[in-house]
Amino acid sequence: MIPIFHRYDSKHRKETSLKTASIRDRVIAQFIDGIFLSLICNVIFISFSSGKLYSVWVSPIIPQFIMEVKPGYVSLPRNTWWGGNLFSLPLPYGKVIFINYPSPLLFLVYGLYYTIFTAGFSQTPGKMLKKLVILSKGGPIRDARRAVKRWLFSMLSIALFGAGICWAGKKSDKQTFHDKVCKTTVYQFK
Repeated sequence: MIPIFHRYDSKHRKETSLKTASIRDRVIAQFIDGIFLSLICNVIFISFSSGKLYSVWVSPIIPQFIMEVKPGYVSLPRNTWWGGNLFSLPLPYGKVIFINYPSPLLFLVYGLYYTIFTAGFSQTPGKMLKKLVILSKGGPIRDARRAVKRWLFSMLSIALFGAGICWAGKKSDKQTFHDKVCKTTVYQFK
């Protein structure tokens, strides 16, 4: 049986074929990570709002959600710490969407997700599904500080209208802004 999650084994790296990962595969891996993060954060939303709040869309790197609100939920400023403070955005055809303010708890969840998986395995679950691995010149990342730094700079890459990601499309090594800063490269392995 073929495994769904493909963990990179650094002990057998000489036997493993590596090629620089395409931006397309990296974006798909990020969206898969967004699905996992959405599931985790939905548990938080549903728990703290007594089932009256849940997300319908998630940003894979920055904890920003489009929310669905059931009748009876009141968005209060004190709910900001867990992501329950929302602002509304009326659409031209009558629908109103709700967007949560990024909250400290959600930033912590995202930070832990990316740090634990990057420092522990050099792969997030999305990267495992796509057979991608983050490597530095010395091999897999095993340092939590570097993993946090990489995540923080990846948010900056996205926050600048994706310029840090688009930059990689023009380079032969496919290094994004946060890869350049952290001296890492994302590879696809077989």
